[in-house]
Amino acid sequence: MKLCASRENFAEQVLSSFESVGAHIIQWVSCQETHRDGGKHYHMAVKLDRPRRWLKVKSMLENQHGIVVHFSSTYANYYTAWQYVVKEDAGVLQSPGHPDLGASPPATTSASTSRVLQASGEQSARAPLQKRKRLSAFDVSQMVAWELHDAESKLERGKKSRPEILDSFKGQPCVPGCNGLWSTIAEDILRRNNIPAGTFQRVHFNELLSTSSRKAGVNTGTFL
Repeated sequence: MKLCASRENFAEQVLSSFESVGAHIIQWVSCQETHRDGGKHYHMAVKLDRPRRWLKVKSMLENQHGIVVHFSSTYANYYTAWQYVVKEDAGVLQSPGHPDLGASPPATTSASTSRVLQASGEQSARAPLQKRKRLSAFDVSQMVAWELHDAESKLERGKKSRPEILDSFKGQPCVPGCNGLWSTIAEDILRRNNIPAGTFQRVHFNELLSTSSRKAGVNTGTFL
């Protein structure tokens, strides 16, 4: 990530974004993950004084600093998130006065994990007893209209080969948040599989040519 030169720089940008929306961070940890090709990206776990929404922080990081981040709330508590962040980085950066979590988990970890599991079990047990919401005629009509629209799109897509689907996206703008990173990711996938980019392009071109010829009733040979 060229936008952040170090763990410190990344942490500063994230912390300032949280502070700007009035969020109070109790403790945090930041790490760097290095790619095989020399690139890098960062992970960070933060512990807040209370639950907060992340959309404003995410938007601020992207709009003011050009940094695209992905938030996750799948961890049971801060300790499990901390474990994930520090697992492969020997030079992790932590907030001042951060407790040593490497020796043993906090006493509250087991209790909080138990509460999460218990709550999940209770919700599962109550689920069959919950009364389903009755759909209105308008809701049903909207669902049917969407299913018909979706079915038509799937039918049209099913008529195309994979190379044709790939070629149909040529020249189209990136989805929001991509910022052109798809090209870097695609090149990295080819490198990991020892496939030269030129070879992949020629094979893709030949497949498109072969598909077009079959539809036109012309026999052609494949060449590299």
